[in-house]
Amino acid sequence: MTRRTRRTPIAIVLCSQRGTRRRDFIPCWRTEDFSRITNGILLSEEEQKRRYVIRHLLIRPGLLIPRYRECFGTFPQEDFPILEEWVKKGFARAGGDGFLDLTDTGLGLSDFLGPKLISPEIRKAMDEWVLC
Repeated sequence: MTRRTRRTPIAIVLCSQRGTRRRDFIPCWRTEDFSRITNGILLSEEEQKRRYVIRHLLIRPGLLIPRYRECFGTFPQEDFPILEEWVKKGFARAGGDGFLDLTDTGLGLSDFLGPKLISPEIRKAMDEWVLC
């Protein structure tokens, strides 16, 4: 595993409004004030749920279903029926330990599966976003 030092620039690939891609390197170590948000959008409750699922499902140990229910009052499989499809196809499993996680096959397909959880609204915002 490669370790990143504190002074390693982060490469971000962005899409401009014209649809052309460009690579920008942001020297994150020059940031002095982390108390201000300078980029981003406010997420609706549905988008917060999507973000939570993406952040937890695509890594091990997976998404802790009771924790999701505690945060949002619903079950992830109710909010995102595609998760049940993934279980049926063998890409994910709901274990007795309360976790919903990707199988080895699902982890191998995570670059394909993850974007399936991105909403059309967020995809549009990502496509229109330009680094200033």
